[in-house]
Amino acid sequence: MMKPTTPIVYCSSVDWESAWERMHQFAWMFAQERTVLFVDNPGVRPLRWDHFPRIMRRLSRTVERQHASQYHARPEPLTLQHLSPLLIPSPTDALSMRINRRWFTRQLTRAMARMGIVGGILWTSSPTDPVVGIMDAWPWKAVVYDCVDDLPALHPARARQLQAAEDALLRRADVVVATSQALVQKLHNRGRTAVHYIPNGLELDRFAGEHAMPDALARLPRPIVGVLGQMLPNVVDLELVIELAKTHPEWSVVLVGPIEPSMAKRLADADSPVHCTGPVRYEQVPAYLQAFDVALIPFLESPLTRAIHPLKVYEYLYCGLPVVSTRLPELDQFGDLVLQASGFVNFSAAVNYALDEGTSRANARRQAAREHSWDARFAQVTALLGDR
Repeated sequence: MMKPTTPIVYCSSVDWESAWERMHQFAWMFAQERTVLFVDNPGVRPLRWDHFPRIMRRLSRTVERQHASQYHARPEPLTLQHLSPLLIPSPTDALSMRINRRWFTRQLTRAMARMGIVGGILWTSSPTDPVVGIMDAWPWKAVVYDCVDDLPALHPARARQLQAAEDALLRRADVVVATSQALVQKLHNRGRTAVHYIPNGLELDRFAGEHAMPDALARLPRPIVGVLGQMLPNVVDLELVIELAKTHPEWSVVLVGPIEPSMAKRLADADSPVHCTGPVRYEQVPAYLQAFDVALIPFLESPLTRAIHPLKVYEYLYCGLPVVSTRLPELDQFGDLVLQASGFVNFSAAVNYALDEGTSRANARRQAAREHSWDARFAQVTALLGDR
């Protein structure tokens, strides 16, 4: 039986050059057998001064083969190309939104024409007005909405616009997927009955084997208690991390990944002993994780984070690490392989317990993660598309 070859226009909620996530993974896997146009996030964040380097990069390119990213580099199939649309950032008035719809449709039309795409499958994780504007612009074989975050909660300043766009997607989409049970329930409550639960996954091959200690961590005293990922102010409980580092100077508390400017300022103002590596390439992540003694998921406890399915938990577990997290419903499935605690006192005690436990249950952790490969997730996704 021949594999389907229908092209995919992948309108992502993140840019290609950002840290590797579910959107990059699925686009890359689709491109092994189909033509894929990856479209950068059309914009949901209020404009800030630190966004200007990204805007200038967009001004310097149109459709191209994958450009270099500071976060990842892997051989890209010729079937995967990229569009970084130029739009008015975070429009709030009707005229700007109409202009953005027109510009977005025009840029996408040119990009698709260059790639020989006529229709195909529209796959999106971006419930934004420009994406809504293209839903009926082509004879798509299918429209798929992959709900990866509660974006209205993540961006409260634009919550009304994002919710309206998401409602339009839910009415039009042929297939709806969500990464957490909380998101499934949310979409049910918005009137969508058929929502498929497909959480995040793990690249098994990438995290196998032994890796040399990164220079950035080599001189730190043990134990190393680390956090991997992008540090966002409405997701990560930075005060918990700072208090942990100050209360336990015998630990090296490390943040591995990009840090939002407001959080970097808070770390500086607090004269914090937290060690920050800054962004690391996806290819280097296994080496950093293998240097940890305990891995943390120190999220704020809020409706937003209760809807998150943290990809990093699989990477932590597959490296055999003890994991301590604030309370997240999506982690309940791992039982006592992931220690969950609320409040500083309980969280600190859980880290102490995890340090004592060490690698004694490493094999059980690896086995738990092994059942959640990206290959298995992708098989679920392609099954939903059928022969399209």
